[in-house]
Amino acid sequence: LVEGRRLERSRATQTPNQQSKNMFYVYFLISLTNPQKTYIGFTTNHPTERLSGHNAGDTAYTKKHKPWQLASYIAFQTEAQARRYEVYAKSGSGKAYINKHFLTP
Repeated sequence: LVEGRRLERSRATQTPNQQSKNMFYVYFLISLTNPQKTYIGFTTNHPTERLSGHNAGDTAYTKKHKPWQLASYIAFQTEAQARRYEVYAKSGSGKAYINKHFLTP
């Protein structure tokens, strides 16, 4: 546990680019042109970097509803954890939870 705490402290002082090499992210976007449209995604880059791609039109779905705003994101230590959470977040109960806790002002 002590080593884990040290690791967490060192991550807190890293820049987003340094952190993204160690972390896996599930992120939540809201369309600025149509706030009812949301997007849930997974990335190994920092979500702010991935947001640039969405706003540039790199993804078919998000291209139609750009520009996007990053509502929130969750960082995971393993890809498996992040992928499992992404699947949950896209499920019916997951969407309800995400909408209530991350996408509502």
